[in-house]
Amino acid sequence: MGRAGGRAAGPIPIPIPVPVPVPVRCRYRFGAGPGPRPTGGMEPAEAEFLAEKELVTIVPNFSLDRIHLIGGDLGPFNPGLPVEVPVWLAINLKQRQKCRLIPPEWMDVEKLEEIRDRERKEDTFTPMPSPYYMELTKLLLN
Repeated sequence: MGRAGGRAAGPIPIPIPVPVPVPVRCRYRFGAGPGPRPTGGMEPAEAEFLAEKELVTIVPNFSLDRIHLIGGDLGPFNPGLPVEVPVWLAINLKQRQKCRLIPPEWMDVEKLEEIRDRERKEDTFTPMPSPYYMELTKLLLN
C-alpha cells in the first residue's frame, strides 16, 4: 500500500469538464474585417479593385509621351485626343482636373433602355453590359 488511508496506488481520477453549449451570434458584415466570408463570394472592395482595371476613354488636357507601367504602356496623351486608360488612372486624372471622362457606351440612357426592354420581352435574363457594371457606375458617377 503506497498511499495513506489504505487505498492502492493508481491513477488519480481527474474530473473532465463537460462542454456547455454557448449561443453563437453571427456578426458578419461585408468589409467588417477578418472573419468568416461567404462561400463563393467576393467582398465589395475586391470587386471594385477588379473593376478599376477596366479600360475607359478619356480626353486629356495635357501632353505626355507614353507611360511605361508593369501592366503595359499607356498613352501618348495629347490634348483633345481620346485615349483608353484603366479606370483607376481615369479617376485620378479627373480628380486632378487633367482630363474629361467619356462614359462607356453601355452607360448611355438609350442603350440602358434598350437592354431593359429586351429583358422584359425575353423569358431569360439578359446579359449585363459589363461584368462590373455596378462598380463602374459607382466609380464613374461619383
